Amino acid sequence: IDDAAASESLKDEIKDLSLFYGTLQNLLHAKDIESVLDVAQNGFKIIFNVERAFFFLLDEKKNILTGFCSGSDKSQKIIKSIALPMTNGSSLLVKSVKNQTAYSSISKGDTDTTSAISDRQIVRLLETGGVYCVPIYSSEKAFGVMALGVNRETAADLEKNSGLVNLFSRQTGVCIQSIRYHNEYAVDIHEKKMEAYSTLTDKVIHEINNPISIIKNYIETLRLKLPDKHPAQNELTIIGEEMGRVSNLLNRLKS
Repeated sequence: IDDAAASESLKDEIKDLSLFYGTLQNLLHAKDIESVLDVAQNGFKIIFNVERAFFFLLDEKKNILTGFCSGSDKSQKIIKSIALPMTNGSSLLVKSVKNQTAYSSISKGDTDTTSAISDRQIVRLLETGGVYCVPIYSSEKAFGVMALGVNRETAADLEKNSGLVNLFSRQTGVCIQSIRYHNEYAVDIHEKKMEAYSTLTDKVIHEINNPISIIKNYIETLRLKLPDKHPAQNELTIIGEEMGRVSNLLNRLKS
C-alpha cells in the first residue's frame, strides 16, 4: 500500500512539474505585461488550485502599487482603480514587495489576520478566506506582488511548495523586466529617430528657403522695373503667390 501511495505521489509530482515548466515556457512567449500576468494567473490556477489572483505592479515614480487583473474578472474595474502607497507599512502586499518575501494572511485557525484596510478589501474582492502575497522580482529588483486568493489548505500547499512559487515569481519578474526594457528601448529609439528627422527637416527647409527668398526678391525687382500696366505684371503676381504657397508648405512641414 505504501509503495502504491508513493508511486501515486510521484506521479502527481511529475505531473505538477510538467505543468509548471509548461507554464514557464508560456511566460517566455508572452508579448506584453498583461499576457504575462494572465499566464501567471492560469499557472497558479492549474498547479496550485488558486481560483483568483490580483496583481499590483510597482510604479517607482509615484511610489505606489497599481492594480491589475484578468480582463474577464468581475472585479477588474475596481482592482484597476486601486493604488496602494508603499508607505503603508501595515499592508502585507507592501511588506511582500519591500522584503521580497511571501506573506499569508491565513492564521492556523483559518482566519484572516490582515490589519490593513486595503488588504481586507482585497480579500473581500478575492472572495476567499485570505490572501497569499507573492513578490514579483528579478535580479533583486522588485516589480510588484501577486495577491492570491487562498484558504488554509491552499496557503499550506503554497508554503509547502515555496521553492516552486519563488521560481515562478522570479520568472514572472524576468519576463516583466524584459518587456519593459524592450518597450523603453523602443521609445528611446523612436525619440532619437524623431530628433534626427527634425534636424534633417530643419536643414532641408533652410536650404530650400534660401533660393525661394532670392526668387521672391528678383520677382519684386522685375515688377518695379516694369510699368504697372505691363502684361507681365499679372504673371509675376501669380509666380509670387505660388512661391509664397511653397514657403507656407515648408513651414507646415517644420511644425
